[in-house]
Amino acid sequence: MKMLRALWLCTALWPAVTVLPQLARAQEAPHTAGDNRTVAQLAAAAAGGDAEAAETLGVIYFTGNGVPKDEARAVPLFRQGVAANRSGSENFLGRMTMHGLGGLKADPAAAVALYEKSADQGDPSGEYNLGYCYDTGSGVAADPARAAQLYRKAADRDDTNAQLALANLYYDGRGVDKNLSRAMGYFLLAARKGNPTAQLWVGYMFQNGEGVTKDAPTAAVWLAQSANGGNSAAMLNLGLLYFNGDDKLAPDFVAARSWLQKAADAGETTANYYLGIIYAEGDGIPADPVKARAYFTVSADKGGGWSQYYLGLGYLDDSVPGNDPVKAAEWLQKAAAQDVAPAQGMLGGLYWHGKGVKADAAQAAALFTKAAAAGHTPSMLGLGDMYRAGDGVARDSAQAIAWYQKAADAGNPAGWSAMGDLYQSGDGVTADYTQALAFYHKAADGGDTHGQYELGRMYEHAYGVPQDPATAYGWYLIADGNGDSDGQAAVARLGKKLSLGEIARAKNQVKTYKPASAQPAAVKGSS
Repeated sequence: MKMLRALWLCTALWPAVTVLPQLARAQEAPHTAGDNRTVAQLAAAAAGGDAEAAETLGVIYFTGNGVPKDEARAVPLFRQGVAANRSGSENFLGRMTMHGLGGLKADPAAAVALYEKSADQGDPSGEYNLGYCYDTGSGVAADPARAAQLYRKAADRDDTNAQLALANLYYDGRGVDKNLSRAMGYFLLAARKGNPTAQLWVGYMFQNGEGVTKDAPTAAVWLAQSANGGNSAAMLNLGLLYFNGDDKLAPDFVAARSWLQKAADAGETTANYYLGIIYAEGDGIPADPVKARAYFTVSADKGGGWSQYYLGLGYLDDSVPGNDPVKAAEWLQKAAAQDVAPAQGMLGGLYWHGKGVKADAAQAAALFTKAAAAGHTPSMLGLGDMYRAGDGVARDSAQAIAWYQKAADAGNPAGWSAMGDLYQSGDGVTADYTQALAFYHKAADGGDTHGQYELGRMYEHAYGVPQDPATAYGWYLIADGNGDSDGQAAVARLGKKLSLGEIARAKNQVKTYKPASAQPAAVKGSS
C-alpha cells in the first residue's frame, strides 16, 4: 500500500493566463501647435498682442522644445491665448491649473471651466479633456455617461485619445451599455493610427475572442506592433501567446522566451515567472533548474505567489545545487498565505513529515483542509490518509473514504486506488475484494500506476478473482510501462516463472488494453 500519493511530485500547475491590459487612461491631451517662427519672433509677436504666437511660445516653454523648460513662463502666454478665446490655450492652462503646474495652485474646478470653454468651441482636445474629468471625477462629480458623450464627440473628430477612452467605456460597460464589438471598433481606430495601447487591446481581444472571432495569428500581429512600440504589457502578452499556443498558432518557445525576456527587462514581473517555467520544464531549451530558480526569485521577491510556490518546489529538489528544505518551507509559507492551493498542500506534506519544519500533524491537516477546499486533489488524498491513520485528526474511516472519493470525483484516479486499498485490506471497512477490484480498475483506467500494480497482485494471488499469473503479469507490465517501481520489480520476479506462452498472452493484453468504464458501487459516507 502506498501512503500519501502525489504530494511530493506535483506536475506543472502554472495558470495559463493572458494578462488583461490595464485600461488606458490617457492624460489630458495637449493641443499641438505648428509655427515656423523663431522664439524671438514669437516673443515679439506675442508682445504685440498676437494670441496665436503667445500660445505657440507657451507650448515651447511648457514642453522645453528648443529652449529650457519653463512652465512658469508659459502661464502668462497661455492666459493671453485664453483671453483671445484660443481653445489650445484653454486646454494647456486647464491642464496646468488641474495639476498645479508653473507655480499655479491646483484648482480642478477652474480647470474644468477652461476645458468647457475649449469644448464649447468644438476642440476635440477640449472635449476629450472635459470627458476625462467626468470619467475620473476630477473637478466635477463623476459622470461616466457624460464622459461617454464628450469622448464620442472628440472620437468622431478623429481624436485618438478619445477613441481609446471611449473603447474603454464600452469594454467596461461604464456610462454606456457594455458592447465588446463597439469597444473593438474604437480600439481599432486608435490602433490603426499607431497607438501602442490600442494595438495591445486589439491584440488582446483577438487573442481571447472578445468582440471578434478568436484569431491568434492576427492577435500576434497586433501585439507585435504594440510591443515594437515599446509597450511592455504587449511584450508579455505576446510571449504568453507563443508560450501557450492555440489551435491556429503552434507554441513557439523560442519566440516566447525572447518576448518574455524583453517584458522582464521592461519590468513586467509576471514574465520572470513564465521564464522560470520555461527553464524548469526545458521548453524549447535544455532544462536549467538554476536559471529557473533565478527567474522565480525575481518574481517571488515581488510577491508572486505562484513563483513562491515553484521556488519552494525547487528548493526541495535534491538534484539541484543549493537545495534547502528550510528555504523551501519559507517560500511555500509565503505562497500558502496567498491562497496558492498547491503550496498549502505541499506545505502540509512538509509539516506531516517534519521536512524543513518541525513535524506537526495537526498543522498538516489544517493546511490540507484549506487546499482541498480549493480543489487540490493531492491534499484530499492526504486528508484521506490522515483520517485513515488517525494522525493529526481522529481516526475516521468514513471521512477517509469521503476524501478519497472527492479526489477521485475531481479527476485524480489515486482516489479510487486508495479506496481499493481500504477494501482490499479491510482497514476500517469490511474487506470486500470485489469492491476493491472495481476501484482498482477505475484507478487503472485513469492511469494510476498503483491501481494497475494492485490489479496484478489480485490476479497473482487470487484475491477475489481466479488466480491468473499471465493476466497478473500483464498488469505488472502496464504499471512498469508507466514508471511504477513496484510494477518493475514484479515483472522481473514473475517473468522468471511464466512460460513463453503466458508471457506472450500478457504482452498481447498490454497491446490490446483499452480503459474500460468500471463503475464501483456507491459507498456509504462518500460524497
